Amino acid sequence: ELRRFPAAPPPIMEIQASLTKTAKRKDKERLERKEEERDVFREIPLRYLGYANEVGEAFRHTVPVRVVHLSYVLASSYVVAHAASQGFRASRRAKDNSSTISRSPDPTPSLDPVRPQTELTTAPSLAVADTLVWQGLASVAIPGLTINRLCAVSRFLLSRHAGHLLPQQARKWAVVAVGLGSIPFIIHPIDWSVDRFMDHLIRPWLRKLITDT
Repeated sequence: ELRRFPAAPPPIMEIQASLTKTAKRKDKERLERKEEERDVFREIPLRYLGYANEVGEAFRHTVPVRVVHLSYVLASSYVVAHAASQGFRASRRAKDNSSTISRSPDPTPSLDPVRPQTELTTAPSLAVADTLVWQGLASVAIPGLTINRLCAVSRFLLSRHAGHLLPQQARKWAVVAVGLGSIPFIIHPIDWSVDRFMDHLIRPWLRKLITDT
């Protein structure tokens, strides 16, 4: 009678190869997830388009007014493109979540069966609306108005108190320097203020509005 022996354990090399393959697959998934979460609209040099109108306001008194208008077109185009990108990414995440739930052999039941589908449906709309409002305020409206007023005040003060010391051309470029030099200092306070404003007023209202509709 033949005796049965337990199966021999897999060779060490096969175990190492399997572990290496698993590690590579996880690294690849991690890189794909990181690439998917990457927001190119917040990276240089594309991010500079969001500052176009601020630069235009700084040069308002030295260039034709249509150049200033063009700077606002560029900044607004950046805002719209960023909002569309955020909506697309939210829609793709919603589809991935939906397919994951449908493939699950035993999905966890929800207390409100309508809510998951509602969230998947409205998430792209909420992402687009949130980005449009935030970028419209933080990248276009408030910075443009701030630089406009700073340059106007600087131009008035230079004309009144340094008109006899500096020629007109020098005063114009001094105003440009004030406007451009102010941009790095106003970015973070404006972003912080818009974040607080959005968190306390706009975002709750947007969620309620989109969810109700």
